[in-house]
Amino acid sequence: MKKEGSKKQEKQDKTFTEKYILEETFTKPVCLWTYEGGVLVKKDMKALRFDLRIDDGRILKKLDVLFAFPREEYDDIKYGIRVNKKIEAEQHKPIVKPKERPIVVSSEREYIRGTGKDVQITLRTGHVLSGHQVYATRYNIILKINDKIVLVYKHGILEYEKPDSKSEDTQDG
Repeated sequence: MKKEGSKKQEKQDKTFTEKYILEETFTKPVCLWTYEGGVLVKKDMKALRFDLRIDDGRILKKLDVLFAFPREEYDDIKYGIRVNKKIEAEQHKPIVKPKERPIVVSSEREYIRGTGKDVQITLRTGHVLSGHQVYATRYNIILKINDKIVLVYKHGILEYEKPDSKSEDTQDG
């Protein structure tokens, strides 16, 4: 028997896809946060398989992008973002081969279980995003920070936490 009002993630509709969010949902300009800092996309953006085609045909590798949001919403979003200086000093770079990336969660289901919950995501650049997880796809997490959508790329995640869940630190082993 299915519970009424369940917060579980349902089958994906197109409004939760990276392509739809970047090309349709976000108003321009869009800020793409990379390992080198912010890239502002003023006019056009097209999500390709491994890249993003931005303004006048420039290509940006998705592996270089950690998160994205509409520039006009930065003033609301910035309160949910801080920088862990210790991680930032490590100067991480993208890891091209998926098998070489560190395991952040025990299974993809952990990301799905975060849907409907407040989460804290630490990225490889040291940026720590705190918000409400709306959805998780195979490659992205959709967060709401102060009711504004932020698209997070999973390949850039260093730590993923659900602060209000039971702590695993209490287990001796």
